[in-house]
Amino acid sequence: MVTLVGICPIVPDVSRYNSPMFWRVLPVLFCSAAALAGDGLSPETLLLARAKTHMSQMLTNLPNYTCLQTIERTQRLFPKKKPSLLDVVRIEVALVDGKELFSWPGSGKFVDTELSDMVRGGAIGTGSFGLHAKAVFQGNSAVYHYEGIEERNGRKTHVWSFQVPQMRSGFTLRAGSRESVVGYSGKFWIEAATMDAVRLEVHGDEIPPYLRISAASDAIEYQRVPIGAEHYLLPSLAELRMSDLVGNENINRTVFSHCRQYSGESRLLIDEPDAATEPKPPEPEHVYDAPKGLTLDLELTAAVTLKGAAVGDPVTAALQNNVRIGSGVVLPKGALVHGRLTLIRPTYYGRQSAIAIGMKFSEAEAPGMRVKLNAEFDSLRTVTPEYLNRPNFPQLGNTRPENATMFGSIIFVRETTPQLRRGLRMAWHTTPLETEDQQ
Repeated sequence: MVTLVGICPIVPDVSRYNSPMFWRVLPVLFCSAAALAGDGLSPETLLLARAKTHMSQMLTNLPNYTCLQTIERTQRLFPKKKPSLLDVVRIEVALVDGKELFSWPGSGKFVDTELSDMVRGGAIGTGSFGLHAKAVFQGNSAVYHYEGIEERNGRKTHVWSFQVPQMRSGFTLRAGSRESVVGYSGKFWIEAATMDAVRLEVHGDEIPPYLRISAASDAIEYQRVPIGAEHYLLPSLAELRMSDLVGNENINRTVFSHCRQYSGESRLLIDEPDAATEPKPPEPEHVYDAPKGLTLDLELTAAVTLKGAAVGDPVTAALQNNVRIGSGVVLPKGALVHGRLTLIRPTYYGRQSAIAIGMKFSEAEAPGMRVKLNAEFDSLRTVTPEYLNRPNFPQLGNTRPENATMFGSIIFVRETTPQLRRGLRMAWHTTPLETEDQQ
């Protein structure tokens, strides 16, 4: 069974696609093809040229933008027929200068990293946000075949199939430490009235057996979405499916929402401010690294409702003790400690049905100071029957040794528990800070 699979379609020669010369030449080629219609080009060839020209312009004119990506991950274990929910993941994805970047909600920091390095313990993929469309509509590696006209969701669409051989592909499949570039094929539906893409399907071809993946596919639905004063064609839904050689299947259903234009920090100075009215600059913020071995007495500042919760959701606790960070530096009682959910999944605790809740805390803030930290869970100081962690059974704290790295620290609660209550007290201790690659 594949326990960690990533799909990262890479647009071949992407620098060429993004070059100004490419965008100047492409429309000219298509216009020239139209001019040659009298020389025997088929109506299907001209129609494909129109569709690719329109979609290429749509992709070229996209602003840098970001959306909230909510991924519902399910798994069907052979020979069962019905998939069961693993978890829900919420993460922000941005398309910036042709790259997909990712961020935990609310962190305000997008990173150029593999999504599989941020989201662990199941199937995960990239490409549905923008890279698949770039490869199919702006690339020159595919062979296309017109399939005819089809009614889809009340709209008349033209349908094409396509195929890209492995030698010209940038479609990468990964299973654990094993990976391979594979060929791919699929279909796309273009609305006849507007030339907008309605749906795009991509399937991995001739997957090598050493990956232990029998099938991998991604299907994306598109719709016009307002960003600022304009409406842009963006993905709205995506469904990723992966199967292993045994017959187990992972299904990820992704919804894109809250799309908006992405912009970095900027300042606009119109006039020099009058010295008499210029506001005083804010007090400088000092940033510290928490050493290992500190005890943190934390209390949740808000309830964490488990129904509808997702990996990536923020968690905030208030510090209940003064903590000495260094010589003369104290993180005061009442400081806010910020983290996120890293796991929320049905499981068993011994023989009891339970919910495993993973948490990681990474930063604390107080007036004039910010502290970077990494922490591990020690014990619950609020003891009620719904919490199953017991200090005298430490071996049951984590189901596998690698969980501390993958998911942070895990708290087990009974499956009927509605929430982690506001005011929940927990003891944590700091450990060495993670590197950027580990975070």
